[in-house]
Amino acid sequence: MSSASDSDRHREMTEKRQAAYVKKQAKATKEKGLLIVITGTGKGKTTSALGMGLRALGHQMKLGVVQFLKGSKDAAERRLFEQFDNVDWFNIGDGYTCQLHKLSARERFYSINSGIFSMKRCVA
Repeated sequence: MSSASDSDRHREMTEKRQAAYVKKQAKATKEKGLLIVITGTGKGKTTSALGMGLRALGHQMKLGVVQFLKGSKDAAERRLFEQFDNVDWFNIGDGYTCQLHKLSARERFYSINSGIFSMKRCVA
């Protein structure tokens, strides 16, 4: 098998894949939002979400953030993100006790749920 034939096959495969992508994109006329939920133990959840949020802002998207806090402390990241006109930020959380935190978070999430989904924003 020669490298020229491998190269030709690769080019043909790439062109075919690109044509399929262009065809799919042409049909994609409905604009819709994206909800990303990041959970788990350990560190990195907030960092990941804020990084995605910054990318969304860089693409001039609207952004909604719901941050679950273990206390009522002020978050510096909130002050930074709220400088943008296209950011809505919600803090949820009332303390460090795990069960109380879960109940409070669930209750507050449901209370702002309709607002989140009506604002047509990317939510991180």
